[in-house]
Amino acid sequence: MSRLAGIGPAAIMPAMPRRWDRHILWELLRQIALTATVMVTVIAFGAVIKPMASDSMIGPGQAVKFVLLALVPMLQYALPYAAGFSATLCLHRMTTDNEILALSVAGQGYGRILLPVAAMGLAISVLLVGLVQEVIPRFYDLMGRTLAGDLGRLIERSVKRGVPFQLNDLRIWADKVLVEADPPGTGARQRLVLVSMAAAQVGPSGAVETDVTASRAIIDVHDRAGETWIKMVMLDAVSYTAATGELRGFPRIEPTHAIAVANPISEAPRAMTRSQFMRARRDPSSVTRIDRQRRELAMALAEATFSEALEERLRVDGHLDFRSTVSPEIAFRVHAATVSGGLFRTGDGALVVIEQRLQGRPVRRFMARDASLVRASARG
Repeated sequence: MSRLAGIGPAAIMPAMPRRWDRHILWELLRQIALTATVMVTVIAFGAVIKPMASDSMIGPGQAVKFVLLALVPMLQYALPYAAGFSATLCLHRMTTDNEILALSVAGQGYGRILLPVAAMGLAISVLLVGLVQEVIPRFYDLMGRTLAGDLGRLIERSVKRGVPFQLNDLRIWADKVLVEADPPGTGARQRLVLVSMAAAQVGPSGAVETDVTASRAIIDVHDRAGETWIKMVMLDAVSYTAATGELRGFPRIEPTHAIAVANPISEAPRAMTRSQFMRARRDPSSVTRIDRQRRELAMALAEATFSEALEERLRVDGHLDFRSTVSPEIAFRVHAATVSGGLFRTGDGALVVIEQRLQGRPVRRFMARDASLVRASARG
């Protein structure tokens, strides 16, 4: 009795909040972990449905890897709901069991009772800020690379199923594909040899703008700075341009630039960390997506400037001279009144005259109501 008499309310009360804090935090963490695990797993499996149903046709191994990587980004959706749901369940149980009432009768204010819940909410908010700004974008990038994955396997699976493989705005068909890993002397990760290949470039409206058929195409796959690039060579090829109706044959077509394999996940702003956003603000060309748009704008401005230069030269000289890329001795002289957007016209109803000249002497003459100057995109 003498020992108990020495223990008063002042000695008991300081220990009670600490015990209560540990108790409610443990209950919250247990409920949040269980709820978030269930929600994240369900959402991650839902995220893989679209890639599996699309033409990318990822394999089972890639699907499992995609789901595992998607677990971390899905936390940004699951954690807030899990925290709110868990706090509701936890406090409801404690209220039902009169734990909250017992603490209140013991002299603890409701603000002090709910302090651990508020601290847990603040900690989850700080955690989500760090995840969204630095961690989750990196996992989105890894998810995008998983979808890009083994390009050779994706094309091979498309060829076997007889469906086209989509590469940016290209649709590629082939009768057979051969895959070679680490081809010597190229620095490429993979080499794909497509037999009896056909490729179509589709415009924004879905119509085919250009198509190329080739007896054989060689595609080298390179990995540069976390992105996938391809270099393509087509042998014994025939190209058709829908805008001009031009059909041309080439023993060899080799674009002068590599083609970036577009990745909608990796190139999305959500796949960029805060540090990458700050770097893009300082140097926009460091971001592939922005740099690609910059180059497209530069190309459009260059073509507009080139058209203005043609118009000025035509107004001064009355004709334009073009040298053939096949032979320096062959040239073409165009007589017209105006040129706009690559289209030559005459304003008085006369015909546009095109002279083919050999060593400066006219050898052939063509006359038409109008004529178009088209950039040969099939040559890159």
